[in-house]
Amino acid sequence: MEKKIAAFCAMLFVLCMSVACSDDTGTIGDKIMPGNDKMSISQGVYSVFTRTIKADSVLGTTSTSYLGKITDPETNATTYCDFLGQFHTLEDMSFPDLNTLVKDNGQVEADSAEIRLYISSYYGDSLNSMKLGIYELDTANVMKENMSYYSNIDPWQYVSKSPSSIKREITFSVVNMTLSDSLKNVESRNRNVRIKLPKSYGTFLMRKYYDNPNNYSSSYSFIHHVCPGFYYRLISGDGTMLSIDNASMSVYFRYLDGDSVVNGVQRMAATEEVLQNTRVENKNIDPLLNATGYTYLKTPVGLYTEVTLPVDSIYSGEHASDTINSAKISFVRVNDSKQTDYNLSIPGSLLMVRADKLYSFFENSEVADGVTSFVTTFSTSENAYTFSNISSLVSNMYNTRRSESGVTSSDSQAQIAAKYAAWEAKHPNWNKVLLVPVTTNYSQQSNGYTTQKVLTRVRNDLSLSSTRLVGGDTGDVKISIIYSRFVKQ
Repeated sequence: MEKKIAAFCAMLFVLCMSVACSDDTGTIGDKIMPGNDKMSISQGVYSVFTRTIKADSVLGTTSTSYLGKITDPETNATTYCDFLGQFHTLEDMSFPDLNTLVKDNGQVEADSAEIRLYISSYYGDSLNSMKLGIYELDTANVMKENMSYYSNIDPWQYVSKSPSSIKREITFSVVNMTLSDSLKNVESRNRNVRIKLPKSYGTFLMRKYYDNPNNYSSSYSFIHHVCPGFYYRLISGDGTMLSIDNASMSVYFRYLDGDSVVNGVQRMAATEEVLQNTRVENKNIDPLLNATGYTYLKTPVGLYTEVTLPVDSIYSGEHASDTINSAKISFVRVNDSKQTDYNLSIPGSLLMVRADKLYSFFENSEVADGVTSFVTTFSTSENAYTFSNISSLVSNMYNTRRSESGVTSSDSQAQIAAKYAAWEAKHPNWNKVLLVPVTTNYSQQSNGYTTQKVLTRVRNDLSLSSTRLVGGDTGDVKISIIYSRFVKQ
């Protein structure tokens, strides 16, 4: 038996090399196996059916928030984004000693306060005028860090109803037209949206500290007792979408340093330690669901491609008890029919995940395990997304159905069919996966000899992207299977 295992491993190595060099796999392994055993290798190619499905929502909590409204020139679908954001405080955060603070009429007062939203990138017209509304959230109904919030969130349930709460409206563009040309060039390296807050709000923030410094001892205390965050809503403007990778709230004041009056500032930043949740609304995407000959991928949220894997066909007939060594599938991109300066980008990475595991995958912060979930990147040379080997996924689908339906080796074909039908009625997505655009993070890990990239994070892609894939009910998408089996001579 040990000799067979060793020989089998050697055969697999040769198989991989041979498949890469030749399409003729019928005789691979004939002269490898010892004794009277022979390894039979065969190949099968099967049609795969796909369809476009509309995503209800995705996990909206990310480190990058989105703000704006755009219309896709290729599909005429409209995407609208706004977001809610909290602020993080450092554990050692403090204001100057109260005795050194410059006071007005003996009272603690701020000089000014502001919020800045820092733009990491943008899509569309940098001169487009946008109107932004800013609304203070409610300390009595705070977004909780241990909850999952989705992109279809209703922001107004978290907005404060108090008449004294902050409500501001500003008009801006990516390029600040009020600046001189030289200052515009400087600002372009650190573009941001500046929101002036009332001086009274800055005073409120300072007094909450001097009343009880514990209000600032942690982000939790700050959010629950001082500032629960803000809702940033786009009131008007079409043609620009901002990626906001950082936000800060600053309070300006004066204090004495010896005999000198010093201008001071205290800042709270939006970080991954607190919640930033993007809300997404898509319009005019339903007509895309009826496309034939291809399917769509569209972010943010938008559209996914559902893939039905032909598990029964793969395990049919003589292959019922074969081992699947390789299962390769590619999804070819359909190039845009219109070419403009504002064509949306192509999703860079795709997650293939079982349809019933979509929400739990992201809520549990899972990464693709290469067994039941996979990640691949777009290949410009092939103009396709290729999953080089999903054999473990196909086998898992087949074995799960067989074990959970109660099939035994003594069952007749009619009994097996009846058990499968009953089980599939309760598990209609058993052989379905979704292709979902994602963003990924990798780390470099070394074992002392080699260094390799290790996938550490997979998140929903909330940026703007769109593409079509060959598919639908045409059967043009194929999955290629390499089988093996031992044959007694």
